[in-house]
Amino acid sequence: SITATRYESETVKRTSIERALVRAVLTGAENASMQAVYRMRSSNQRLAVALPAGVEFADQPLRVNGRATSLEKGRDADGQDRYFIPLVGLSPDEPFVVELRYNLKSVGLAAPRIDIPSFPGNADAPEPAVQKVYLEVFLPADRTWLGSLGPWTSEQVWWSDGWQSWPAPRLSSDELL
Repeated sequence: SITATRYESETVKRTSIERALVRAVLTGAENASMQAVYRMRSSNQRLAVALPAGVEFADQPLRVNGRATSLEKGRDADGQDRYFIPLVGLSPDEPFVVELRYNLKSVGLAAPRIDIPSFPGNADAPEPAVQKVYLEVFLPADRTWLGSLGPWTSEQVWWSDGWQSWPAPRLSSDELL
């Protein structure tokens, strides 16, 4: 007897973000200095990145594997204006690190905003698979953290000396990086 099986073809994500760390340093001037570090793999030669509105780039805003690289500006396959990260010369089998640095101005807002980059998909390349993203926020001395809403995973532990307790991160900043 013979058994025939028919399989449906599925598109495979060509980019995978294994881990990301986004750091935001909020200043007293209602601005945020941002650093986004991604460990990823990709078989694409260019990776589209959508940055938040009002971005001001720092010196050398893009590094790939620690090497300063220029962000490319152009249109994606859907005709949207985008920035692109060049990935020429990188092996799809080896992970690499992408680091973006930029500043955000909170014009007319009561509190600074923390907007992170996204990697939109288009007709040629679907959006990447994202496994884990850490967010680290540094507040000015005159501000305090009140809490958060949303589907967050608790990454902090509570310490106590018998009189008082305080939160501490499960992993240090250096361990995350």
